[in-house]
Amino acid sequence: MASELPYPVTYQRETAPAWLHYAATLAGAVAADPGKPFRAMELGCGRGFSTLIHAAANPASEFHAVDADDAAIAGARDWAKAVGLDNATFHNVLFDHPSLRALGKFDFIVLHGVYSWVDEAARATLRDLVPQLLADNGVVYLSYNCLPGWSAEIPLRRLLGELGNAAPSGERVGYAVKHADALRKAGFGFFTAHPTADRAVAGLDDQPAGYLAQEYLADAWEPMWSLDVHEAMAGAGLAYAASATLHDNYDALLLSGTAASAIAQLPTPRLQTLARDFAVNRTFRRDLFVHANRSATRRDPGALLLGHTGDIETLPDNIVTPRGRITFAADFIAALRTLLANGPVRLDAATRVLSTKGKPDEAMRNLLWLTAGGVLQPFATDTAEPLPSEAATVWLSRIAGGEIPWLPSPSSGGGVEITPRLAAALRDNTETKAAEAARRRLRRLAIL
Repeated sequence: MASELPYPVTYQRETAPAWLHYAATLAGAVAADPGKPFRAMELGCGRGFSTLIHAAANPASEFHAVDADDAAIAGARDWAKAVGLDNATFHNVLFDHPSLRALGKFDFIVLHGVYSWVDEAARATLRDLVPQLLADNGVVYLSYNCLPGWSAEIPLRRLLGELGNAAPSGERVGYAVKHADALRKAGFGFFTAHPTADRAVAGLDDQPAGYLAQEYLADAWEPMWSLDVHEAMAGAGLAYAASATLHDNYDALLLSGTAASAIAQLPTPRLQTLARDFAVNRTFRRDLFVHANRSATRRDPGALLLGHTGDIETLPDNIVTPRGRITFAADFIAALRTLLANGPVRLDAATRVLSTKGKPDEAMRNLLWLTAGGVLQPFATDTAEPLPSEAATVWLSRIAGGEIPWLPSPSSGGGVEITPRLAAALRDNTETKAAEAARRRLRRLAIL
């Protein structure tokens, strides 16, 4: 089957195997080493760009991706052929197709933008399928719209859906957006009482039509309570491990002291989880699950690799978290820039170098928080080979043409953002200061 409106081209950095390995390891779970060959599966891959980037960035590993959209899978296969990927296989089947169970076990399984956008029958199929496909020390990434953050927009979705159903053929999204905005501007009481919904409608024109069709006009759509998702996954033999939204794993980055104290007074972890969702009015979760009750030797978190995918010289000295902005000491950031100039470093080694006045715990906390805030990033390896030159040229050409803004990085194991103008300059071997700086950056990331 094919979607009436294709979902927009997206890349989800949190689905990179190196990222999942990092979050799982810090949570005390065991995950496959992203610096060695592994097997990864994406269920509901859409147009497949996350899988394409990860397959290119991890050429020794095996990737499979599944979607029922004929056109999306055909496009992903064309991309794979164009950039010379032979380690990515795209399956144009439904989740209940028996061929999927014959593919063997996977170290990483990703479901992004799927679970709360399908009906309960499909969710039940996924809960049956995923544990069968998951390797003993495998990690599952499951994202979903959640409550209470979506509460104000549930009525809005009903309004947009009804407007879309009344639209002329082929005009559902535009018609729904136009008339919803007219109602908002007319001063309707719902929008006055719910500023979140008012802002959502005001911003609809800025969103791709494919996103709006899935988020507001799809037949199956249900924001969920995290407690219910965790309970359903537990019934499938999977236990919650951590969040791939890294700052969500640190109360100090999420909550005020008053909120944290109030949550700590609650008697059970279940109530505390629910309270955190209320405290931040959470709208979206990226939860990681592992097999329940498994026993394995935990990997040393000190061996985790951290790096920076931007320009080292301008590495920021602050992060912005749900709790607010945190600024780090200038001498710490200066030393960190020097340390990362030649590539990623191990967490334990960086902690030793950056520890001042005998405070290694403080240095490690800073590194973990800088990663949670997006300044640093989990890396897969410090010994990566660059992309094949012909493949790199194809990627740069497609970015220069405006198709995507991401390059695969064999060092980070994920995607790296770059502008179309710089991509064109690098493809054409243009000699400018900006192009040379970009070349240094991409060499450090094992792209060129």
